Amino acid sequence: QDITLHQGYQKMHVTILTVGSRGDVQPFVALGLGLKASGYSVRLATHGIFRELVEGRGLDFHPIEGNPKEILFSQHGQRTLRSGRNTLRFMRRAAKAFEPVLAQLAEDCWLACQKTDAIIFTPFSFFGYDLAKKLSIPAIATCLQPAIRTRHFPSPAFPQGLKLGRTYNWLTHTVSEYGFWHVVQPYLNRWRKEKLELPAISVWRDVERRQAPIIHGYSSCVLPKPPDWGERGHVTGFWYLERESEWEAPVELVRFLEDGPPAVYIGFGSMPVPDDIGRIVAEALNESRQRGVIVSGWGGLGKVENLTNIYVADHVPFDWLFPRVAAVVHHGGVGTTAEGLRSGRPTVVCPLAGDQPFWGELVSGLNAGPKPIPMHKLTAKKLARAIGAAVNDETIRNSALSLGEKLREENGCANAVEIIHQQLSA
Repeated sequence: QDITLHQGYQKMHVTILTVGSRGDVQPFVALGLGLKASGYSVRLATHGIFRELVEGRGLDFHPIEGNPKEILFSQHGQRTLRSGRNTLRFMRRAAKAFEPVLAQLAEDCWLACQKTDAIIFTPFSFFGYDLAKKLSIPAIATCLQPAIRTRHFPSPAFPQGLKLGRTYNWLTHTVSEYGFWHVVQPYLNRWRKEKLELPAISVWRDVERRQAPIIHGYSSCVLPKPPDWGERGHVTGFWYLERESEWEAPVELVRFLEDGPPAVYIGFGSMPVPDDIGRIVAEALNESRQRGVIVSGWGGLGKVENLTNIYVADHVPFDWLFPRVAAVVHHGGVGTTAEGLRSGRPTVVCPLAGDQPFWGELVSGLNAGPKPIPMHKLTAKKLARAIGAAVNDETIRNSALSLGEKLREENGCANAVEIIHQQLSA
């Protein structure tokens, strides 16, 4: 990537804190590589399950407590995913799911940030801001979704199609913020007092925290920066992690892709999927008369067997696979959405929870795919109809191609690195 080398910052050490599934970690590996190429020393602190992903790219790794796969598939994790778009319920259940590891997670972040010069943190590693205060070093907030109030569109936690006016839009962001801080503030204050020896705070009165700049790792081609963000909000473009140069595609997969018309990618990443999802996918492909490449993910979609029209894989780099398929079907995680759109392929989103419905609605609103189908409403007929539209609708195909061309011209990591450099130089 085209990264500017900032002379004089070769010895500046930056620690990135991020927690969650692979989609919450992989973009920050890309950002870390961009910072490293620009002359910074980088440590990425995240769950142990991602050690190979981080160290394999040459970044310093520090483990953070918690196995996101175990948490997602736990009873509390399952209940969290069933919260739908009830923001307060989702936040409460997510906190309950992480409660057993929160104390150690915070301790691990404290250890990760020792002897560092700056901290980059995400919404769910929010204590990075407080660690930076204790250590008297800069803190830089980042987010892969819109994280600042605006009157121009609703919060990602609310449906995007409701045109209820600017006041409504503003209130949805206020409610989302309240839901988050209502859940985490008691724990945050207890941790500030007991571990950091800092006074308790009211986040609503912490003007500096609430007015701090935020760097957003998505594209303005997908969602333009609203004018009422001013200089506080930065939208850089997506942060793509390119595949390793030595990776080679399995011969059987190459043969399958070449031995017929373009296939359709289907995969739901880290999400726990219904037990009958394999049957639904197989029937949908048959009904739509499409061939499919299925990537199993954590949810075990690989229970589908290899058939004449289906190839099943454990993992394939999206930047290699997606340009070779006719359409992509997935859960709507920001990382998979970004890769699908960059490839110029129509996207079918089947969201479960969190920000996934938000990305599905944006994709549909851009005519880069049909309307999203919530996972709990997914049937073989609905999926077959959506796949047929993605593959055959000329308007959708052309819109996806045009958007892909624009996204391939962006360099989100380079833009983010330059903003980070400016903030650390101020």
